[in-house]
This record gives sequence, C-alpha cells and structure tokens, in this order.
Amino acid sequence: MAFSNLCLLHVVTVLTLTTLQLAYATPVQFKDCGSSLATIKSVDVTPCPSLPCPFQRKTNVSVVMEFTANADISASGTKVYGLILGQLVPFPLPDENACHCMPCPIKKGTIVTYKNSIYVKEEYPKLQLVVEWKLVSGSDVVTCFTLPAKITD
Repeated sequence: MAFSNLCLLHVVTVLTLTTLQLAYATPVQFKDCGSSLATIKSVDVTPCPSLPCPFQRKTNVSVVMEFTANADISASGTKVYGLILGQLVPFPLPDENACHCMPCPIKKGTIVTYKNSIYVKEEYPKLQLVVEWKLVSGSDVVTCFTLPAKITD
C-alpha cells in the first residue's frame, strides 16, 4: 500500500510541475529577421504574459527557442540587441557561446531546443524597444527573431 501511495504522490508531483512549466512557458508572436541555417518553430519567453514583453529590471528573462536545422552547424554564438531609436544596441551576455545553451554540433534536419536567459540590469532605462535575438555561425545567421519588449521596474 505504501508503494502505491508513493507512486501516486510522484505522479501528482510530476503533473503539477508540468502544469506549472506550461503555465510559465509562454509562446510569443515573433518576427523572423533573417534566419538562414535554420527554421524557427517556436519562441517562448518567461515572463511574457502579453506583448510587449515586460523585461523587469533586476530579473532574468528566459528564452526557449525550438528550431529545425537547415544545414549542419558545428558551432554557434548568441547576439542580443535592443533596437532603440533606430539603433541596434548590444545587450551583453555573460556567455555568448550558444553551444552552452543547446547541443552542438547539429546535423541538418535536427530539431533543436535552445535555452538561455538575459539579466535585465538596474541601470537600463525604462523604455520600449524591439529585442533582436540572433544565433550566428561565423558570418552566417542560424536563427534571428525580433519581438517587442519594454523595460520596466
């Protein structure tokens, strides 16, 4: 009897965690901005209850992107920019090696899940912007998407 109660508890815990994960993983509408080595299937931003995505200062914003590789990719880097008043302003990441956020190398036809986050620094001004998130391999663009955001308190 104790074993079945333990199994039931495990099933309830797994279902609860899965439900919470689905509730907080929010698919967002994005625009492709020049993906060439892959096709983006989905982009999830947490938290992002609605557009523009609120990027709260002094917090992390998580990005999960699923894509299909259109070519073999041996290595990749991450570049994040804010389009502010027509200028692309780089948002520094502590680690720009995208292969630390997804499996590398990648074979053509493989479906890949990329997971990363960015810390929204306190000194960033409160404003609306367009975020451009890009994976690159050498001079080639693996994936690129944009989405509207706003930096908040």
